[in-house]
Amino acid sequence: MPLAGGGFTGFTPSLNAPISSSTLGAVSNFGIESRIYGLNGGGTGIGFQYIFSRAARLSLGYLAGGANDPNVGIGGGTYGSIAQLTLQPTIDFALGLTYVRAYDVSPGAGGGSINADDPFDGAAVGVNAYGLEASYRVAPWLNLAGWLGLIDAHAESQPNQGSNATILTWALTLAFTDFLGRGGDLLGIVVGQPPKVIENDVAGREDPDNSFHLEAFYRYQITDRFYITPGIFVVTNPEHNADNDLIYVGTLRTTFLF
Repeated sequence: MPLAGGGFTGFTPSLNAPISSSTLGAVSNFGIESRIYGLNGGGTGIGFQYIFSRAARLSLGYLAGGANDPNVGIGGGTYGSIAQLTLQPTIDFALGLTYVRAYDVSPGAGGGSINADDPFDGAAVGVNAYGLEASYRVAPWLNLAGWLGLIDAHAESQPNQGSNATILTWALTLAFTDFLGRGGDLLGIVVGQPPKVIENDVAGREDPDNSFHLEAFYRYQITDRFYITPGIFVVTNPEHNADNDLIYVGTLRTTFLF
């Protein structure tokens, strides 16, 4: 399918339903899906999904940030490409194996530390990212999901051309559907680590400590088209630095569906 202004998860399962909805799910970008899906270059491109059987499907896609600029085109600037094999051996369990190749993107996909977003002090960055995603429906009312993302970044220009960095991110999510017997209600919990630079050839641009993202929200259904979602998320050791104070954000989201 042709895409304009979309992302990889428009045609690739993130395996984080029902939390993965930005309007009815998690209240933070981090909690919606693995950050490697954010390495998409934005802009315009194409994506498709081939279904081998009920138990296996392949998603392939390419997005380019400068596709609408005749001086840049689909291969001359920012881009991201993805290949994901999604396996579902049973109705309750699914597993995703993901590879992303991207250029001139933020390796932290805007969700990690400053070092993860810019590991080479302003250099253009080429990225190879590897993801493992899983989802398991423990019971009709409980879904357990999670992801692990490993991002290899390479400096493609000055400064620090030729340098390499490794970035790690992960999360676990719990979704309690029809919570307390109320159809349409959802209690969601997210625990994870925003993208962290664990190795870097550039001195002083590794992250020294561990930061954790803790999130909870409750989607309350008023009618079939009206929802209210209070939520909170906490970030410990922001920027993966224990010298930084705790960050916490409370939110109240109102959703109208038309």
